[in-house]
Amino acid sequence: MQRFLERRTLVAGWGALAALIGFLDYVTGPFVSLTLFYLGPVVGAAWFGGAGAGVTVAIVAGVGSLISDLLIASANSGPTLYWNTASRTLVLIIAALVVNRVREDRRLLQSMDAQRSRSLQLLDRGLSGPAKEMLELLDHWDGGIDQLRAMLRPRAETIGYLARDFTEMIQLQRGRPAVRRSRFDFLALIDELRAAEMRERRVTFVGPGERIFVIGDEARVRQSLAALVSVSRGEELSLSLALRKETAELTIASDTSQTADDRPSAADDMSLSIELAELMFATQGGGLEVFRNPITRKLRMTARLPLA
Repeated sequence: MQRFLERRTLVAGWGALAALIGFLDYVTGPFVSLTLFYLGPVVGAAWFGGAGAGVTVAIVAGVGSLISDLLIASANSGPTLYWNTASRTLVLIIAALVVNRVREDRRLLQSMDAQRSRSLQLLDRGLSGPAKEMLELLDHWDGGIDQLRAMLRPRAETIGYLARDFTEMIQLQRGRPAVRRSRFDFLALIDELRAAEMRERRVTFVGPGERIFVIGDEARVRQSLAALVSVSRGEELSLSLALRKETAELTIASDTSQTADDRPSAADDMSLSIELAELMFATQGGGLEVFRNPITRKLRMTARLPLA
């Protein structure tokens, strides 16, 4: 309702300006044409109010010019007068439509630019996360080489998949990053995630003991789950796996979140991680729900994937 009132006020304002120009057209007499000045309110209405507002003001301007010609009793009369008025009005309507199209194209370009910037942020977040983890492993690892290879492999695969997304940027901007869906053991992937986290904190897991197979891109699911775990900081991490009718649901919860320090950069980092994970799960036929308690600041995220 408020938007409608604003649109009506805008049309009334520009329409009044067009009527004023019509009055000036009458005052200046039949030998001075003010057609160019009629473009002002028409362009303004179309730019700020859209095609409908622009066309309405164009019609008001056409009627104003007709009344002006009738009042000053110009040499043009009858069919000639109405033809000139119709031609002037048509030109103004075309101008309104062209201006509206320029405005829409400008908004589209701005939206595409913002979407491209956001996509680059997501890719940067996805690449920098596993790269940082790899460097930390290399700096602090004191185990065997085979174990190190096992820890580095999924992170290297994540970087490889995201690097490929740079060449598929248009698909990513449209919300459709390339995925290769196949059947894989979801529980085994969760066990791998638990093993990586248990070196730093307590991890509790609740779920069925048998193997659970889902459909998705295993490397991207691993990447997304790792990103979600990275924003769930605390001394204890809770993982809960449940089976629904057609999906497997993994709930990730922690006693605090990464943004506990309230830094804007940390909050943005968390937002990017969750947004990237939402995109990945949605692309694979699943979903992600995120809930953060505003009082306790506990974070709970539930990722869903279709069962095989």
